[in-house]
Amino acid sequence: MSDRQSALLKAARECADGSDSIEVARDALIARLKAEQSLMDELINTHLPSIASALVRRCFGNDRRDPAWPSGATSAEPSKQKMNLQRVHEGAVKRFQLLESRLPNTGRELQSATKSDVLGAADYYRVYAKTYSIREKWLGLIAGGMQDNDTVGTRYNEAQLEELKQKVETE
Repeated sequence: MSDRQSALLKAARECADGSDSIEVARDALIARLKAEQSLMDELINTHLPSIASALVRRCFGNDRRDPAWPSGATSAEPSKQKMNLQRVHEGAVKRFQLLESRLPNTGRELQSATKSDVLGAADYYRVYAKTYSIREKWLGLIAGGMQDNDTVGTRYNEAQLEELKQKVETE
């Protein structure tokens, strides 16, 4: 780790230590980066590939708002005839969107993906599903031991949280 990277992490830690939320810490760090050009330059030089990848990934439709996977929520009850026409249209659009949706591991369109690409994407989602499932169970255990007005910091210490984490990881 270079001295400037250490300075970046130090600046981030200082902003986080003085804040009670990610958003407040983020805003403080942004203000500091804007005030200290050398920190901003190092941030850009260090993280530009990740930032560019994230932006490109969004252009490929590989984000949570991918139109090929709609939420299914509707706000109004259309007539039966309109519903039938809507289903036909949505089916055609969905087929088109699904074929053009991008795989998370390669960015390749589904219609051009090989079996290996598809298996790689399935593995990608499996790993994330397992990780998020464990976190969901852990947070559920934490919430289950709290009263409505408790905060996690007043109800649990680090050792107790680690114990709950170990419990869900070994299930």
